[in-house]
Amino acid sequence: MGPAKVLNWGLSSVSYELVSSARKLRDFKESNSTLEREIDTLKLAEAKAEAKAREAERVSRAKVNKLQQSVVELETADAKLRRIHKEERAVDDSKAKANLVVAVVNMLTKSAARHTVLFFAFSFLSCLLLYRVADSLRFQLPLSASFSAFPSIFPSSLLDNDSLPVITFLLPFWVSEENMLDKVLKDAAMQDRTVILTTLNEAWAAPNSAIDLFLESFRIGYGTRRLLNHLVIIALDEKAFKRCLAVHRHCFALVTEGVDFHSEAYFMTSAYLKMMWIRIDFLRTILEMGYNFVFTDVDIMWFRDPFPRFYSDADFQIACDHFLGSSDDVENRPNGGFNHVKSNNRSIEFYKFWYSSRETYPGYHDQDVLNIIKFDPFIMDIGLNMRFLDTAFFGGLCEPSKDMNVVCTMHANCCYGLDSKLHDLRIMLQDWKTFLSLPPSLKRVSILSWNVPQNCSLESLRHYGSPRNDLQQGWQD
Repeated sequence: MGPAKVLNWGLSSVSYELVSSARKLRDFKESNSTLEREIDTLKLAEAKAEAKAREAERVSRAKVNKLQQSVVELETADAKLRRIHKEERAVDDSKAKANLVVAVVNMLTKSAARHTVLFFAFSFLSCLLLYRVADSLRFQLPLSASFSAFPSIFPSSLLDNDSLPVITFLLPFWVSEENMLDKVLKDAAMQDRTVILTTLNEAWAAPNSAIDLFLESFRIGYGTRRLLNHLVIIALDEKAFKRCLAVHRHCFALVTEGVDFHSEAYFMTSAYLKMMWIRIDFLRTILEMGYNFVFTDVDIMWFRDPFPRFYSDADFQIACDHFLGSSDDVENRPNGGFNHVKSNNRSIEFYKFWYSSRETYPGYHDQDVLNIIKFDPFIMDIGLNMRFLDTAFFGGLCEPSKDMNVVCTMHANCCYGLDSKLHDLRIMLQDWKTFLSLPPSLKRVSILSWNVPQNCSLESLRHYGSPRNDLQQGWQD
């Protein structure tokens, strides 16, 4: 084969290869175009699916929100209906008993004992008149733990005169203690049926003691003076009730039969434990009566209106000795001295569970028990939304708020003994007055810090490992 033929054969082979490669390239491009079209189709389908999912999620969320709103409305309507039924039964009972009294009196006046009956009728009407006068002057009945049928009242004319004995007299039998408590709460409640509650005994009620510092903080705080109109002081003994009447509008006497709370209840003593658990059970009663509440210890200074800092979706929110950074973290260390609770079925069941848990953990106080049961599956089962309040806004001696421009409350926690608390509370209040005296430009730069603790100690921070350690250390809340 000559060179020309070899060359022609080589060129033919190359041409064939080029044509074959071109055909393959064309096929590849067509295949790639098809693949790209399929990818575009898949992307479009994925986008449509995502849009449908978002729309379904939006519709589902709207339905859930509407359902939750309906549940809240049903709970509110149910609570109102229960109150109406209770009031109707009370009215019916009152009418029946009053008619019975009238019938008995009419019958007896026809007998030979007419003069005697008239004498007792006059005495009865006198007692009723005294009750009306006392009620008009806003002096309320003490509430016993057992809701006794024969409550007693401390008349103001006697309470203001130490030289006279305190007289106790019986009210008409159709007047219940729960109705009297409801009257105090109704007079103090905000439009949404929220009240502010605190407890007081003789040791904390003395002049120039904790109650005076507590009320002064309301008077000089930002937006807190008006909140005094909604504060109810629950007196645990007669002298505390007397002192309350002298310094405040809304007072109620919670007298527990067989228990004396007049002196200082030292941390973890028998009297202290009884006082704490009676408080929990009483707060459950408040919730069952349809009232929301903010509970505050007397050793908490109110420097700003705290309501803007509360979580609107929470059933139960509580201040902390230690705040770990998240309001949802159950590892936060709550302090029972300050909490905001909404009245609903979830919170009522929670307080019943909390109170009954004292039998499961005997010897523990309410705060230690809370630190245990906050992990219990029952909390999730009842759907309770529990939140923990930031110490930046709700501080204390355990963990002080660092900025006076945002602080709402400061608690004399991590402190043992009333004298130590009073010493540091006075300094705390003076620090706040100093801050108020600064010009706005200096307030904004936060040049001031708290000069407490002094007599109180932060040593108690080291024993927050377990509730049992809290018991052994013996530190007062």
